[in-house]
Amino acid sequence: MIQITPQIVISADHHQYIVGRPRERMDKGGTAALVLDKPTYHTTLASAVKGAISFALCDGVADGTITTLQEFIQEQRRLHAELSALLESLDCEVASE
Repeated sequence: MIQITPQIVISADHHQYIVGRPRERMDKGGTAALVLDKPTYHTTLASAVKGAISFALCDGVADGTITTLQEFIQEQRRLHAELSALLESLDCEVASE
């Protein structure tokens, strides 16, 4: 699991990348299990990173840390640059769509 922000992670299975908010849940046997709330599914890591950026931006608008369009654009650029730099070492690109 890749921690993107304290509230957002990227996970994967054999077919896809999954972006969501991690939460512990007790299963029927009483064992704690990690689940992802509000998951989105992506076929590439680049798409998953874009999904994580979208989650982070929504969080900023929802909690009031982003209150103007200019702040939104600045935060989007900052997150994109930060995550692109991390992916660069993996020879991946975050494609702009």
